[in-house]
Amino acid sequence: MVQPNPKPRGEPSVLTLRQAVHAIFRGRWLLFATTMLGLLGGSWVALSKPNSYVSVGKFLFRPGGEQIVIDPFASQGDGTPQRQPLTANAEAILKSEEVLRRTIRRIGPGQILAPYKPEIEPDAGSGVSALVRQTIYALQRQIHGDGPKKASESDALLSLQQRLTVTSPKTNQVLSVAVEANEPRLAKRILEAYMDEAQARHLEVYSAQRSIREIEETKTEVGENLAKARSRLDAFLKQIEVDDFEADLAQALDNSRQTRLKLDAARTNLQTSKTTLAGLKDRLEGLSPTVTVTSDVAIANPRIPLLEAQIAKVGADLLGLRAAGLRPEDKQITRAEATIDDLRRELETEYAKKTGTRRETREEPSQEFLATKQNISQIQLSLVVEEEQIPGLEQMLELQKQRASKLLAQQPQWRTLQRDLDRLTAHQDQLEQMLTLARKKNELDEKRISSLAILDRPNLPLTKEGPQRARIVLGGVIGGLFLGIALLLIRALTDSTVRTVEDLEDLTAIKVLATIPNLDKTTLRRHESMRVTSWQ
Repeated sequence: MVQPNPKPRGEPSVLTLRQAVHAIFRGRWLLFATTMLGLLGGSWVALSKPNSYVSVGKFLFRPGGEQIVIDPFASQGDGTPQRQPLTANAEAILKSEEVLRRTIRRIGPGQILAPYKPEIEPDAGSGVSALVRQTIYALQRQIHGDGPKKASESDALLSLQQRLTVTSPKTNQVLSVAVEANEPRLAKRILEAYMDEAQARHLEVYSAQRSIREIEETKTEVGENLAKARSRLDAFLKQIEVDDFEADLAQALDNSRQTRLKLDAARTNLQTSKTTLAGLKDRLEGLSPTVTVTSDVAIANPRIPLLEAQIAKVGADLLGLRAAGLRPEDKQITRAEATIDDLRRELETEYAKKTGTRRETREEPSQEFLATKQNISQIQLSLVVEEEQIPGLEQMLELQKQRASKLLAQQPQWRTLQRDLDRLTAHQDQLEQMLTLARKKNELDEKRISSLAILDRPNLPLTKEGPQRARIVLGGVIGGLFLGIALLLIRALTDSTVRTVEDLEDLTAIKVLATIPNLDKTTLRRHESMRVTSWQ
């Protein structure tokens, strides 16, 4: 009988619970293998992880005020000391890199970075348990090896920063410090050294007396070195006969450059003058000293000079009469003035008359010849001046080059001496500023406004903090189990093998009437058992 709605071949299959159980049962060996693989992986991870022991200590911080200077060598832009809340300062000192480095130098980088190498206790007894433990310890020592060949302080610092924690509760003034290590005695030893160094560092930071002494000693030493450096520089400048090296060197180079420009210009002008002089001489040879000039000359009116002479004579007589004291209305003066007026009118009439001209030829000096000759004389004079100037410029340039070369040869030594002097001067100024800040801080320290005391010494951890090996192994087993189940379910979803009657009916849409059993030995035994049971 054909079913009306057969299942399409391309439609994705959905596993039922029964199919999932059958698929897991069929792949039970794969499931067992992944579980064992998870067990082995978890066991390896559990064995490879080192033991972790945590030693704990406590500080008691007693602030005496609200604010305090952190560091006398740190200042604001206006020169006042930096100030922050006391609790933050104490915690900053405990977490500072300086305290950690002192701890590492005291313990040794090799101890800080020592690998996990467990040893069985002498009183562990004998038997299977002790043998198994010894075997596991030997395996762990083999896994972790001997550690780095050369332990550096930087590597130890990074490791210690990760393994040390400082907690500062807000409800009290107790600071708790914990250090993690792979051996209990090592954890206690590291924490003891750390707490001692932290307490010493706190005293250094909050007490400026030692800093003042060190700064004053350093300042005295720097002052002596500064005086020696200044004496060496003065002796050097005196030896090379220089007051200001930079100014003298710049002046020597500039003088040399300017003299070089003048010499080049003089040589260029000399060559130009010679070329111009040669051209002018060639030109002068082709010129004539005189030129013939033909022009129209006006014919002079003979009455004009006569009238001008008469006017001059009457004018002189008039001046004599006036000088004699005659009055203007006298007949002699009025007659003379009337005579002058008549002569002037007659002269104007003669000027107005047209005169004739005649052509005249004459020899005159050539202006071009004279100008060329004058130019030649001027250039010859300038050549004499320029030829006398060049040797002097060459000698001056040579002297200036020698001076500049001498200063340039001495420049490296001068730079070294000047750099030492500048460095020592800057160092002295810095020490002066540091000393001022340290003295300001010392005024605050006189009030004893803070203290850091060890409340609880580091304990010896008797139980390990980790790892939880049983949980790691159990996690590996569970992970392997779920991995196997996931692989089996994925394989079942992608498996197209026909295994049951229902699979065949879904695939062909035809009702199955009967099946032929697989007559292997197992099936025959099962059928034989069923047949005997049914006859009884």
